[in-house]
Amino acid sequence: MAGEDFLHAVQAFVAEKWQPHHPCDRCGTFQWSILPGYAAVLSLHAITPPAMDYGQSSPGYEVEFIPIYCNNCGNTINIYIGVFMEWWTKRETT
Repeated sequence: MAGEDFLHAVQAFVAEKWQPHHPCDRCGTFQWSILPGYAAVLSLHAITPPAMDYGQSSPGYEVEFIPIYCNNCGNTINIYIGVFMEWWTKRETT
């Protein structure tokens, strides 16, 4: 999916799945947006701390999220990109 198409798809996802159903837990408004420009995905490196590793080597892996922020107060939540991609795939096949 090209960058422009991806941004439009994320905006559609937020409008359909998030905006009308989930008020901001800080201020109560329904004014959600994605980050402007092409910075729409946040990538984090997930690892198991050594104390919880139980003797196994765990190099970790990348986990991607789509940050969505409240236009009113700036509260930010992260949607796991796998949920978005599942929505996108179902949308494309219908």
